[in-house]
Amino acid sequence: MKKGLLFFMFSFLLLTALKSQSVYTFRFRLQDSITCNAFMVIQPDGSGFVRYKKETALVEQQLEMKLTEPIGADEELRSVLYTAKKNRLVSGNITVKDFDFLFTIENEEMLPTTVTVAGSNGKQSAGSVSDITFITNEQLTKELVSVYFSSTEAFYINLFNTTTRALNALEKNTRIHLIIVANTADSTVGFAANKDMASAEQLFTDLTDVIGIKPMNVIKIYGAAYSRATVLAEIKKFKPQRNDIVVFYYSGHGFRTKKKTSVYPMIDLRSKPAQDYVKESLTIDTVMQLIKAKGARMNIVLGDCCNWDPEMPLPYVSADPQKRATNPAWDPEKSRALFLNPKRTNIIGIAATKNQLAVSNKKYGSFFFMYFRDALLTEISKSNTNKPNFLGWLTVFKSTETQTFRKSRNTYCSKPHVDQNICYQTPVFVIE
Repeated sequence: MKKGLLFFMFSFLLLTALKSQSVYTFRFRLQDSITCNAFMVIQPDGSGFVRYKKETALVEQQLEMKLTEPIGADEELRSVLYTAKKNRLVSGNITVKDFDFLFTIENEEMLPTTVTVAGSNGKQSAGSVSDITFITNEQLTKELVSVYFSSTEAFYINLFNTTTRALNALEKNTRIHLIIVANTADSTVGFAANKDMASAEQLFTDLTDVIGIKPMNVIKIYGAAYSRATVLAEIKKFKPQRNDIVVFYYSGHGFRTKKKTSVYPMIDLRSKPAQDYVKESLTIDTVMQLIKAKGARMNIVLGDCCNWDPEMPLPYVSADPQKRATNPAWDPEKSRALFLNPKRTNIIGIAATKNQLAVSNKKYGSFFFMYFRDALLTEISKSNTNKPNFLGWLTVFKSTETQTFRKSRNTYCSKPHVDQNICYQTPVFVIE
């Protein structure tokens, strides 16, 4: 029923910076003693790539973040591994081999420090890293990028293309209606709900600006106003237009009863602890039905809560590693492809499948929304080589599921720190 407890809250701007794109240049030397010049991009969702020059050859290697071992909430993360997914020879003629990059964490900052043998889980060194430079937005110039990319490649084109199409009248008049229901007054999840509420509002405010549509309509239900009756009244009251977008985001307690068969959790909307939590609840799919009845073109319902017996103990998890951020430009066309497609669309996303808990931590709030945001920002980033496509939603869903599950499987939910106490959390998305 309960999500992990937050003891304090960083500012949203700090959180955004820590979870944004990072770009580095550096040199590394493999065991063959040949020094390579490298350009690395790490996306918000933990994916990335490195391009490096070895003699006259240019090589690209795709990367994926991996935690080297499970840790408990009271343990400090010291390193993270970016493992090779696949590589390709861009130009030249050399034998290409996979290797991984070990990032170490000092003073709460994550930097690449060692090249390791692929598949060794960061244990076997394959070379050293030197001359590490963090690249700011101002330093990400055509001159630098052209060292590793031609002007005809997707990365270069996406990064430096500044032309966008004009919206038609129907698109311009589109509005996002954001309904946030956050259990901020609860003693156990209140700090997390506050953090999530701010994060959700900021994300969709920024998206509204990037897409170029009408100012957002924000409805927030929290604090003393938090109740089932208020949620139902606000849903009944607001009136979206036919081409509008409705986003309903819930952050708080969630549960399921033994008789419940569907995958969707029930959200606890009690205004007072003494109330009956079953009577003062709504199921996520019921919320979707109420939202769909309003007639908007696109409806998104996100339930950021647990999906198990209400008496299950809280899972506490460690923070993700931090990295310096090169806050990337968002691509308006990629954003529009996701949100302005004329097809009528309904999306339900829940933080955990049935009989699972949803986790938070001291620094970031709910992991489900954090990873959803990271996946969405990666999909619409100008530094991503993808093309604008409505089916990018499938990539966002898959990335959110992968990141959340990976984090849970590298976290001990309770002591002792043995395999059977490693967490499980698998988000579920349904699109129709």
